[in-house]
Amino acid sequence: QRQMCIRDRETGAIEFTRRNLNRLGASLARELIRCGVRAVVVAGWAVHDGAAEEFAATFYQEMLSGKTFGWAVHNARWAAWKEAPHHSTWGAYQCYGDGGYSLPQSTSRRRGHADRPRTRNEAIRRLDELVNRVESVGIGASSEDDHRQSEDDLMVIEQAAEARGWVGDGQLCSHLGEGWKALGDLEKAVGWYERALAAGDGQITLAGVEQLANLRDRLASSLVRGRRPSKARRARAATLVEQAMQTITLLGDLSPTAERSALLGGHHKRRATTLEGADRATALEEAADAYRRAYEHDEGAYALFNFVQLDEIRRRIAGGESRIGPLAADFEQLLGESDDSSYWASVARPDGQLTKALLDDEVGTRREELASLYATAFDSRSTWGQRSSTIDHLLDLAALHPDAKQSAALRSLHKDLQPYLVS
Repeated sequence: QRQMCIRDRETGAIEFTRRNLNRLGASLARELIRCGVRAVVVAGWAVHDGAAEEFAATFYQEMLSGKTFGWAVHNARWAAWKEAPHHSTWGAYQCYGDGGYSLPQSTSRRRGHADRPRTRNEAIRRLDELVNRVESVGIGASSEDDHRQSEDDLMVIEQAAEARGWVGDGQLCSHLGEGWKALGDLEKAVGWYERALAAGDGQITLAGVEQLANLRDRLASSLVRGRRPSKARRARAATLVEQAMQTITLLGDLSPTAERSALLGGHHKRRATTLEGADRATALEEAADAYRRAYEHDEGAYALFNFVQLDEIRRRIAGGESRIGPLAADFEQLLGESDDSSYWASVARPDGQLTKALLDDEVGTRREELASLYATAFDSRSTWGQRSSTIDHLLDLAALHPDAKQSAALRSLHKDLQPYLVS
């Protein structure tokens, strides 16, 4: 009797699974994407052997040749249908993720210089593929030749846009800006995003406007870094900072979000590096307040840690009490959490430990440990832009910190991580 019950339960479970393969596939894909997988294919029901073989062969051949995920799936479904038009195998494959994703192609697999795109849509598709290729190559997997090839590919598309009169298209200009940002050229990225904004066709998105404000701020900061920036560089930086502030304020008035509050926090932080004494403390207070609002929007560790870091430096400059009090429990909880679902989640661990080291005046004694934690986060998943944002933040903290030893330790940590900014 007991064996029959067990067998019945097993049979029922198998039947339930068979009937719900599509739901199981959707659930599995969702979790994989949450973990950082860019594209997932799952069969939602039983498939025809011959058609399945055609689907797999075509799909992998297309992906390995550099086609996008969406295009590879399209051609694979067509091949499956031609093999077995009487069977529904061609429609069984559920596809989730980024349709524009493509596998990284090494220089040896790409042949010389790419042809100019013939249409605007082809240019946008190739820009999407280029950004996906650059951002999906892990640390140590790329090379100087790969980076140079990506630059060459981008310049070919750029030249086509100029020659064919597509530079008045806001969407295409935004994609060109995103391409140069992915390759680490802030000057060109800002230039193309500005052209997207000036196009006047309404094709630049609010996210694109946010990106422009952030890039202007970061470019301004890079222009005045160093011992003696020229008068012209200081003037250009001042203009960029003013433009960034106007944009960030406008976006915040339109609809305050965590991202926009964080952009405002970053702006005030970088502005504080150009000020001294009470003015610096005031700018730091404004930066910390903006990051606190960002945390209140979405409770992200990045925003809370930045709030604590900048408020602590403000306190050391101007005196007074720490304002972390109401958020102390949240801070302690986030210090102990570990999450690798995204870059900003994975970098929260070293950010948290850096924050604690700042509070305890232990950046110097914990420098090697902190460098190792950041290296682990960079190696697991990161783009050049993400690494640059994180590493540049260390230099900002070094410029702001009033204690010479802690400032020197932050600069040394920044230097330790510089190799991760080499393209």
